[in-house]
Amino acid sequence: MWLFAKSAFGTEKYTAFELKHLGAKEIFTSPGGVYFRGNKSDMMRINYKIRTATRILWILDKFQWQGEKELYRKVKEIQWERLFHPTRSILIHHDTDRKYLKDSRMLSLISKDAICDRFREKKGLRPNIDKEKPDIRIFITINNNYCYISLDTSGDSLNMRGYRTKNHPAPLRETLAASLIFATGWNRRDVLIDPMCGSGTIPIEAALYYLNIPPQIIRKYFSFMNFNSFDVDLWNNIRTESVKQIIDFKKSPIFAGDISADFIKIAMEHAKSVGVENKIKWYVADFKDFKPPKSRGILLMNPPYNKRLKQDKINEFYSMLRDTLKRFYKGYRAFILTGDMGNYKKIHLKTASETNFYNGPIQVKLLKYLIKR
Repeated sequence: MWLFAKSAFGTEKYTAFELKHLGAKEIFTSPGGVYFRGNKSDMMRINYKIRTATRILWILDKFQWQGEKELYRKVKEIQWERLFHPTRSILIHHDTDRKYLKDSRMLSLISKDAICDRFREKKGLRPNIDKEKPDIRIFITINNNYCYISLDTSGDSLNMRGYRTKNHPAPLRETLAASLIFATGWNRRDVLIDPMCGSGTIPIEAALYYLNIPPQIIRKYFSFMNFNSFDVDLWNNIRTESVKQIIDFKKSPIFAGDISADFIKIAMEHAKSVGVENKIKWYVADFKDFKPPKSRGILLMNPPYNKRLKQDKINEFYSMLRDTLKRFYKGYRAFILTGDMGNYKKIHLKTASETNFYNGPIQVKLLKYLIKR
């Protein structure tokens, strides 16, 4: 089966890296995700273990776009009754631009009619539409003059791990946090410090990766559970084998701090829900006051920007970042995520690299600094 791992802009190469290590075949990247081949077992295991993808789609058909009538025919040709029962609720997602259709919503409407017409003919009843919590999600996409019909296997976006239950004013998506950790080149031996950890997403994702804990370990539901072909014994075996591969290191090189004791408390609660609260060394301190434990390592931080950073404090804040890096972090590779495109150069340090990402709809940059001794 052909599958597509959807991932945020800029993270595709990290998704491809993961897929290779998870046993996927014929992997190639595309803007917005990675195509690969696998079987039913691969599909379930990758949903459970991949860290950087937002969902896994099963591509049912691909054809050259020839108009609305051809779309209806192609959708109706698919043997939907073999994939799921008509009592399952559905929702159809669409994605295209106006050069193919003036109103992209027609993709969903035409496809819904085709699916429902086939079910009526084959089973005598049709699935209902549910816009809130559908059992089955279907994706209709036109890209480079080709139309893709895909069945979602994930359900809720895979960034929703389930451990983050308390709100934070600037949450970082879990899939992006995992991608940032890969982007640093962290070898899981060097110290990794997040000195502005907020609700704990970066250190928790680092701990899950460090211990080889599946990122979906507390997730109870995936869309593939609603497929006719769902094999509960195979699924239970995948989970059992994945848990056996968890590595219980006694010591951890992961440090997480924040100036707010309340945020540290929230972060520790989140970490506890996935069993890593004792694998992270927590501390309450201002960034400028904390001296790192080693003379080399990785600093990865998501400092406040935009509305969280008052305009009259910008110069002072970036000066503090620069001075602290030069004072305490000589020998470190420092990575700073920012969405403050107009001001981040006020740190007045030369970047070794600048990588673009998206945190939801917000464009951000990961700035890399080599702090010389």
